[in-house]
Amino acid sequence: MAGDVNYVQSHHNRGRGTAEENRLYIFSQQVFFYCNPLDRPVWVETHCCVLFISAYAEPFSVDFGNQRVEARALLAGPLLRRKIIAEGAGLVGFYIMPESPLYAYLVNTLPPSGFRPVYRGLMDAVNAELMALYEGRADVDQTLAVSAHMHKLLAPGSAVGSAKPSAAELTALIRSDPAISLRQLAERNGVSYTRMSRVFTQNVGLSFREYKNWLKHLRVVRLMDTGMSLTEVAQEAGFADLAQFTRIYKRWYGNPPSYVRQQKNIKVFLTSNLASPP
Repeated sequence: MAGDVNYVQSHHNRGRGTAEENRLYIFSQQVFFYCNPLDRPVWVETHCCVLFISAYAEPFSVDFGNQRVEARALLAGPLLRRKIIAEGAGLVGFYIMPESPLYAYLVNTLPPSGFRPVYRGLMDAVNAELMALYEGRADVDQTLAVSAHMHKLLAPGSAVGSAKPSAAELTALIRSDPAISLRQLAERNGVSYTRMSRVFTQNVGLSFREYKNWLKHLRVVRLMDTGMSLTEVAQEAGFADLAQFTRIYKRWYGNPPSYVRQQKNIKVFLTSNLASPP
């Protein structure tokens, strides 16, 4: 399946309950897996849709502020403030980014609450792979197998990516011209400002403003992997100052930006094709 593509990070066989760091699996530009056994329960608010799965099929709790839900698998929509309590559950997060054709489909089919429990038994076919992901010993084939299974589970049929103009077309315009306004985007597509706003949100899954915030998020991710100081990252990414950057970063991730700079806290599994420049 993966051919000659491998993870550039070495693997270590760790059993249940012996996790020594959080694990981030980057194998695509549209989705990724994140397992964070070290993180304490904190409030977060991310742009991604996330399917949370207990690798060990144990229940975990998600606090949404106005209600607390117990599940063994749960799909949460974007910008939904939440706190997860999952000690012993072996929690694996399947993160679907706005670049994925699956993203808008999920956003538009979620209930008004913005989340829905998912029957954990539908994932039994990839139990071994889920445990390998959580325990830090999954290879690329196992990662891709789980990803394919989750895509099929979340979006059966052919409803994904059929809207026009497509999310890819709209977001490509913004990426090619980051300063473009919603009014200019409407003019390029020959529609009114109000209709463009509605079409953008429907087809992309985020409002025009929030999609631009997502692009700022991506800039932060790239800049955090450089030798820049946090103050320089904040300035380069377009924040007013370090204080604003730290506040928004904590809202996204639940931890300050200094946390990710502590290499001992997170282990990144990056596929060789993405690690190498094109």
